[in-house]
Amino acid sequence: MKYLPAPSSPHLPALTGPSRPRWDAMRDKGLSITGQDLASGTIIGALAGDVVMTSVRPQADGSVVVRFDSKNARDPALLDRISRSYDRRMGR
Repeated sequence: MKYLPAPSSPHLPALTGPSRPRWDAMRDKGLSITGQDLASGTIIGALAGDVVMTSVRPQADGSVVVRFDSKNARDPALLDRISRSYDRRMGR
């Protein structure tokens, strides 16, 4: 899978559905968006050496599962803060 560099503009009309709130939630918590693959729904961000990837997986019932993952997060609460920001943006 090839990841493209994130565009320089934070305003991406192609980001719809769960993608835009994920992008915004990562930026809310100070991450710079460093890459994305719109076809797979993957967004990659970085903050102070921590790299976070978010993805969307469609389910058989039509719903989606949104995940925030990091292999090297030095801040153990970072993923939780991003997830809470995402939930707020989704009205939860």
